[in-house]
This record gives sequence, structure tokens and C-alpha cells, in this order.
Amino acid sequence: MLLDHQKTALLYLLKNEMVSSEEAAQLYGVSVEDVSELMSLESIKAAPAAGMNHPTSNKEHQMPTATLRAVDKVRPEHMSLYPTMDSCPEAIAYIEQQAPLNTPTEIFSALMLYHNTLLKQLQDSGQLKN
Repeated sequence: MLLDHQKTALLYLLKNEMVSSEEAAQLYGVSVEDVSELMSLESIKAAPAAGMNHPTSNKEHQMPTATLRAVDKVRPEHMSLYPTMDSCPEAIAYIEQQAPLNTPTEIFSALMLYHNTLLKQLQDSGQLKN
């Protein structure tokens, strides 16, 4: 485990491209995965400060109006290839009965079953407009 000042130094070296991830890992006696994780965490922490998570909040890098209008038109759609249950708890119970989900296809099917059921519940309650 690296101390805070070691992490700061490591990130400085990496950001300024003074060393590669492999060299940094060897220098600080950690794995390359630890270095990658540290870099990922640092980029996540930096994103809100840079306004990356809200493109419209940063006036210098505002999204074009046409792009914003296109994003406003994105709506959740029912995927008719997958089934729909009457309620989300019923969908969850059904998915739990199918466990363990081993393949990406099985996982995606379970997600789409829940997606369709959630959309149905939202539409029935009037919270989602067509």
C-alpha cells in the first residue's frame, strides 16, 4: 500500500510521462494493476472538478445546441424480443430463479426482462410518457 505522498509522486511521474506504468510499478514495488487503478481513481476524482460529468455546466466547452436537442429526444424503448413481467419484484424473482447466469447472453436477457418490466410499470403509473 502506498502512502499519500508516494501516490502523489507516482501520479506526477505518470501524468508528465516521465515513466511508464510498468516502470512506476517496479519503482514503487506495486503491481501494474495497482498503478492502473490509481490512475483510474485519479481521473474519476478529477472529472467533477473539470466539469466533465456535466458538459453543459462548463461554459467554455458547452455542447452544441443541436447535440443537446438530439439528446433530449433519446427515450427508453421496450425491447419486444424480450419478455415483460407484471411487476419489478416478479421480474427479480424470475431472474433469481434463473441464477446462476453464466453467459453474457443470459445476463443481457435478464437485464432486458427487467428493463421491459420497469418501463411497463413506469408507463402504467404515468411517470413515463410515450
